[in-house]
Amino acid sequence: MASHTASTKKKTPAAIEVAFCAAGLVPEKIPIGQLARVLRALQRLAAGEEAEDDEDEQSEVAAGGSPLGLVGIKRGSAVFQFATPNPAQALTHLRQTGAILASPEEIGENEFVLHPVEELSAVARSLGCSIVLRTPDDGERLAELTADSFKTISTRLIIEGETSISGVVARVGGATANRCALRVSWQPRLLYCDVESTEVARRLGQYLYENVVVHGAARWLKTSWRVVGFTVADVQRPEIGSVSEAMRALRRAGGSAWDVVDDPAAYLAELTGES
Repeated sequence: MASHTASTKKKTPAAIEVAFCAAGLVPEKIPIGQLARVLRALQRLAAGEEAEDDEDEQSEVAAGGSPLGLVGIKRGSAVFQFATPNPAQALTHLRQTGAILASPEEIGENEFVLHPVEELSAVARSLGCSIVLRTPDDGERLAELTADSFKTISTRLIIEGETSISGVVARVGGATANRCALRVSWQPRLLYCDVESTEVARRLGQYLYENVVVHGAARWLKTSWRVVGFTVADVQRPEIGSVSEAMRALRRAGGSAWDVVDDPAAYLAELTGES
């Protein structure tokens, strides 16, 4: 009886198809590592939230995200089918991704698409194919990724330049590349950064849980000026001068406006909530 029940158990229906489109490309020609990269990127797009490393991604799934599961492979073509417990949410986010690929300026607050699109573009370039995300039943094209997809949207959305950022070192490491995470003042999430060299990563490790100033190359989103990528080239502790020197600098900066303040130190404490 138990065997009969198991054999008649209904298969979980697929919500998303991922088609690798190129002449002669079949499932067995796709390296498992590349398929894992696609699944990771697809997971992030379906969840609609940015996760910068494996630990964050696993915690989001545990907290009620939308984990994807492979439920089928179409023979004769490189088409993989995935199921998710929240298909409506996943399809909404994938449609948003397709809309942003078509009109990058409409990204709004959906920055979560950037890293997955970059990853999928890299896979498409590596395999010499396009990657089509679609629905299994009616074949609706939700989004199509090519080798140039990320380059196209980044050219229209992203500004790059050198800058410095201050924050607290929260993590340092990386299984395949030097990475770190900074706790910064302008967003609740950690800012994950690439690290230019092992030496700089080692120095960051010495400052774990301390305030630092990192210098390097940043990527800003034109529409919101949010930092969406940073590569650390150097790190140092912030230089802290004496309180009297800081007050003199503030007085010089404020000119005669400070003359009407009876107690500048108390005034600043009140403004910063430290009184």
